[in-house]
Amino acid sequence: MREIWCGTSGSACENLEHIRAAGSAVVLRGAARRLVGPSVEEWALGLFGPDSVFAFESMRTRSPFVFAPVYGGYPLEAVVNETRTHAVERISIREFVRGTDGTVRFAKLGPNNAPSQDQRARLGVPPGHEDFDVWMGDAGWRSATHYDLQDTFYVHLAGDKAMAVAEPSPFFLESLRLYPHLHPRHRQTAKPLDDLRPAVRLRPGDVLFLPAFALHSARAHARAFSVGLCSQSSALRAANYLEYDVPVPLELEWGTKRKARALRGWIDALADALDLDSLDLAYARYAPLAANLSDPALDDTFRRACAAPLESNLEHKFRTRAARVRSYFENNAPNLQDDRRRLIFLNLIETMANFFFDVKGRATYGVGWGHPLGWQTATPDAGLRGLPR
Repeated sequence: MREIWCGTSGSACENLEHIRAAGSAVVLRGAARRLVGPSVEEWALGLFGPDSVFAFESMRTRSPFVFAPVYGGYPLEAVVNETRTHAVERISIREFVRGTDGTVRFAKLGPNNAPSQDQRARLGVPPGHEDFDVWMGDAGWRSATHYDLQDTFYVHLAGDKAMAVAEPSPFFLESLRLYPHLHPRHRQTAKPLDDLRPAVRLRPGDVLFLPAFALHSARAHARAFSVGLCSQSSALRAANYLEYDVPVPLELEWGTKRKARALRGWIDALADALDLDSLDLAYARYAPLAANLSDPALDDTFRRACAAPLESNLEHKFRTRAARVRSYFENNAPNLQDDRRRLIFLNLIETMANFFFDVKGRATYGVGWGHPLGWQTATPDAGLRGLPR
C-alpha cells in the first residue's frame, strides 16, 4: 500500500480530493497529528456538532455507550438477540482509551450526523454529503472483513491498530468467500483478510484513505480510538438511486409466489439493462425462502412457478424502469466496472428480499465465485455454521 509522510506539524501533505479521485488506498502518515493527544475528546466533540453533543450530554463527562460482544472475531449484531448481548456502560472517551480493565469490547458511536465543517476543514476532507463514525475497540478486537460503498478517510487518534486492505479482485472475493457470511447487504466475508494480506500498522495521527469497495479489516493491538469520515462515491450514489428512487413494481398484497415471480422478472430486467448476467440470482437466493426454505435444487415446482409468464403490463413497467436505470448509470457512473455494478446489484436484491419476504434474520444462500453459475446452494444455516449460537 502506498504511504505518504506528512510534515511534523501534521499539515496537509497532499490534496485529499486528488487522493480520493485516484481511487486507491493510501496511508497519510501524520496527517492528523495535530488532532491527537489531549485534543482527542475536543475533536470528537467538534465532529458531532453542537446539537449532537447536546443529545449525547457531554463526552467530557460519562455518557452511555453501547458495547457489542465479539464471538469468533465478529460482532454478531445481526444474528443475535440485542438484549442478551449488548451492555450499556457510562464511560468517557479518555477513560476508554486509558482504561485497563482487560475486557474485550467494541463500540461504534452514532448517529451518523454531518460533522461540523470547521472540523472537516481542519483536516482538509473534501466537502459533500458525509457521515462519520467513531470507533472504539479494546486490545484483541477485530472487525469482520468487509467493504463499504462510500469513500472513507479513516483518522486514527489513539492506541495501536492494524488495518488489512485489498482491492476486491476475483482472487480475494473467492478466497475470502464474500458470501454466505450473514447477508450480501452486510458486505462481509466469511474469512479474515489478514490471513492473506499483511496489515498496515496505524499510529495516532495517521489517516487511511479507503476507496469504495476496498476490502478491509481492523485489529486493535491496544485500546484504540478512530474516526471514519465518509464521503459519497459514485457507487454509493448509484446504490442509493436504485434503492430509493426506482419504485419496485410489486404489490404487498400479492401472494408469495406472484411476488417471487415478479421479483424474478424485475431482477432479470435490471440485469439486462446493466449488462449483467443475472446468473439465476433471484431463484438461487429467494426461491427457497418463498418455499419454506426447501432446497432450490430439488424444488422443480417452484422453479416452474417462478418461470411462468408475467402480465404484459408488468413486463412493460420492468422495461421502462430498467431503461431509466441504464440511462442513470451511463450518465452518472460510466466508469463503474462490471464487478462493482454486480456488487451493487446484489445489495439491491438483498434489500428487496428483506422488504418483500422478511428475510433479514435468515441465512444467506452463498455465492461461490468459482462455481460455473457464480452461485452454489447451501443449507439454510450455512451462513452461520461454525459460529456460536
